[in-house]
Amino acid sequence: MAWIFQSKSKVFLWPILSTAEKIASLKNSKTPLQQVVTKDLVCTEVSAVCYYRIENMSVCYSSLASVPDVLQPLTQVSVREILAHHAFTDILLNRKRMAQEIQVSLDSVTCRWGIKVERAEIEEISLPPELQHNFAVEAEARRQAQVKVIAAEGEKAACGALKASVESLSGSPMVVHLRLLQLLNNLRSEQPAVILNIPPDLSMKR
Repeated sequence: MAWIFQSKSKVFLWPILSTAEKIASLKNSKTPLQQVVTKDLVCTEVSAVCYYRIENMSVCYSSLASVPDVLQPLTQVSVREILAHHAFTDILLNRKRMAQEIQVSLDSVTCRWGIKVERAEIEEISLPPELQHNFAVEAEARRQAQVKVIAAEGEKAACGALKASVESLSGSPMVVHLRLLQLLNNLRSEQPAVILNIPPDLSMKR
């Protein structure tokens, strides 16, 4: 299709539609949060966006009255159907791959209308309250385990230091006794729960 302009001596041919098809800009269609049930029966809410380009305007506008009004519900359906075949953890860890599957699904439908879906993105995934609680409990358990490991390493280092001091000062019982009292005082201030069993032969004899 083209427009023809004629002057006194020249005829101009202006291919309006062809030019418009070549310079069609990239547009996007966003879908709001919608409820999705995953393969492992987790109910979550997901929002997405797809980026598309109209490659054939004559086919597009002769087939569709409004591209956004058709593309948005189509994207919502694709998101629900594709995510329903994956577990929730898989969706969280492989969001990019899920988006690619959505893009392929959309493009397989929109191509017949002269629309090319360039890419799709999953914008937001909401965590259900029960999963938020589970993640918080797991994080707290890991923190407590790390604290116990650090405390055990500290006790081991303190016992090693005490043993080394006793061995180096074994020739002077009074110095050993004073050193033991100093170490016990330091341990009590740093780790109140530490209990050391001092051998009887290290005690002072009157």
